[in-house]
Amino acid sequence: MFEILKVALLIAGVLHLAPLCAGLTVPRVMGWGSDLGKLDALTRQLIWVHGVFIAITVLAFGLITVTAAESMLQGTPLAVGTAAFIGFFWFLRLLIQLFYFDARPWLTNSFLTLGYRSLTFVFGYFSVVYFLTAAFNLILVCRS
Repeated sequence: MFEILKVALLIAGVLHLAPLCAGLTVPRVMGWGSDLGKLDALTRQLIWVHGVFIAITVLAFGLITVTAAESMLQGTPLAVGTAAFIGFFWFLRLLIQLFYFDARPWLTNSFLTLGYRSLTFVFGYFSVVYFLTAAFNLILVCRS
């Protein structure tokens, strides 16, 4: 199980590039240039700063996972907490994707639709892999 989870974590770490790349297209696809221009400066700045901080967080999740996949499976409380937090983050993002966002007006071609559906799959993959990692670690913590 250790090796399977390690490979799954490494894949997840690399897959964090997917939402980052998709995020780079959002301003253009959604016409943020004109829409954000209508807002006052502080509101516009807050939107950009929040976006950058989310991107930094996603990048950190990917880098931590790729560089410390083995450490994330060592059965420590830090491994449990880290995996559970990342899993919870992506699970909430998946729920938002499925039940809150209505992207239909923006899915104007098959490429955008495929991208949106692929991201939904990736968010689900992240949720499963990180929750399984947390559970694996929790079992190890309880055994020791």
